Amino acid sequence: MKNKLLDKTGGKIIVLRIEQLTKSYQSGEKRNIILEKLDFSVIQNDFVVIMGKSGSGKTTLLYCLGLIDDIDSGTISLNGKRIDNLGENEKAKIRLNEFGFVFQDMNLINMLTLKENIAMPSYEQKTYSSENVDKLIDSFGLTDFADKKPDRVSGGEKQRAAIARAIVNHPKILFADEPTGSLDYQNSLSLLNLFKKMNNEGQTLVIVSHDRLVASYAKKIYFLQEKKIRQILEFDQETEEERFSAIDKALLGLD
Repeated sequence: MKNKLLDKTGGKIIVLRIEQLTKSYQSGEKRNIILEKLDFSVIQNDFVVIMGKSGSGKTTLLYCLGLIDDIDSGTISLNGKRIDNLGENEKAKIRLNEFGFVFQDMNLINMLTLKENIAMPSYEQKTYSSENVDKLIDSFGLTDFADKKPDRVSGGEKQRAAIARAIVNHPKILFADEPTGSLDYQNSLSLLNLFKKMNNEGQTLVIVSHDRLVASYAKKIYFLQEKKIRQILEFDQETEEERFSAIDKALLGLD
């Protein structure tokens, strides 16, 4: 287990590189800085969890990385190419083709079936294949629910559908914002094991969460405090007990 402030990749491929990222919001006459001069990277096949107290800027950072929100200064590069300074049309193409997003409220469209929801990004990309979507649905254990609408299935089934929709276009990075926030413990475990399986198969994950259970599945954890990344934990072969102990110690350091 490594606990460090310097981010080194050990020769691995950097998918996302963040340099001197600063983000602020206007509040009346005052400009509030949320994130200030952040430097870190996400490597290929990483499983990153971003932690921090409420208001620490976790979701803001996720939205900046996913090009949903603009940054004030600094740079974001995808596969060595700067992307934060692109026009809106180019950013939209990256969000559709290179990124996948899972939100706490899932954002499924209630008038559509789960299959239609899952297939939607592939319609937009003009790559829709009923056979491919059916295979994805089956791999997520949703075959019996594919023709049902979101209000007719459980929270766990809706979240799995949201993840399937997020990866239907084979994104380079899957971003998730508090994905277990509305799930009970058993559904959270099922979802986290699904994330682990996806990561083992090569999917790069960047997840925002306050939940230490979510963090215990990560390969790397960034801890946000006072606009900065104050600690980085890296896990490899540690036991569950060792992971929770390290996370708890790091969280105490943020108090």
